[in-house]
Amino acid sequence: MKTLLLSLAMALLMPLASQAQLLNGDFEDNNDTLPADWYASDFGAGVKNNYVESGDYSVAVWNWYYYAEGYVVNGTSMANLLDDMAGAGTASTEKALRLTGYYYYDTTGTDTNADTAVIAIAYRKWNTTTSLYDTVAFGVKHLFATSGQAMVPFSLTIEDLMPGTDPDTMLVIIKSSIDGFCDASGGGNCLYLYVDDLRLENTTGIQSIMGQFEGLKLHPNPTSQYVNISIEVDNAQWNLYDLSGKLVQYYALHRGENRLDVSAQPAGLYIATLLQDGVVIGREKLVKE
Repeated sequence: MKTLLLSLAMALLMPLASQAQLLNGDFEDNNDTLPADWYASDFGAGVKNNYVESGDYSVAVWNWYYYAEGYVVNGTSMANLLDDMAGAGTASTEKALRLTGYYYYDTTGTDTNADTAVIAIAYRKWNTTTSLYDTVAFGVKHLFATSGQAMVPFSLTIEDLMPGTDPDTMLVIIKSSIDGFCDASGGGNCLYLYVDDLRLENTTGIQSIMGQFEGLKLHPNPTSQYVNISIEVDNAQWNLYDLSGKLVQYYALHRGENRLDVSAQPAGLYIATLLQDGVVIGREKLVKE
């Protein structure tokens, strides 16, 4: 039984998270034009002080020449842009759980005023057989128009596509648009996106939580209707999130066996978070059929 539980925990549990900062994720290190440790498009990107969450600067991207999208990526090179951005990104051997930050998105001055900006993160590993990068974890978030003067927070859940495979590169991409066009009144520029204070929730190792979950059972998984969970802690709550980070369901749990009905959720992959007294003590993947 202990061997089975250990296998379940290793396969399904996501480790505890702690906050870590991307290299120059607050964009304070710059030359007043471009951020250090990031590569920006020749036009439509730079550091600004129009909207900031902390410090003096944020990074900005915008559409220029009416439809050309501005972008920034972490790293200092964009060689082979059309070849899967092979020259971009920074070294990383650990997958994160989530990318968070703050943004302001101004969609005025566009033809439809209904576009979205995009921020995405990919963990990649070089495949010596194919001589291409394999994407081992990925997350993407569409950022909608904001209002008022304050930046708003966002949280991007990162899906582990290849559990057990460590990456060698992390790539963060920030784009001003998906298909927006500027109208003539803005002089060819529009869709200004400001991003600040990017952070990663990094794993801290599964061994630190194994003791608390020695009695954990989760079955069936995948499931079409019910999930049964056995826990050995009090004052626990089970939260279910979709891959956009939205809380779609939650249950208060009791010590022992709990039967949870998830039949109302659409088929797909979810992240279940277990809390005790409001503190996250573990995460697990759930596949809803």
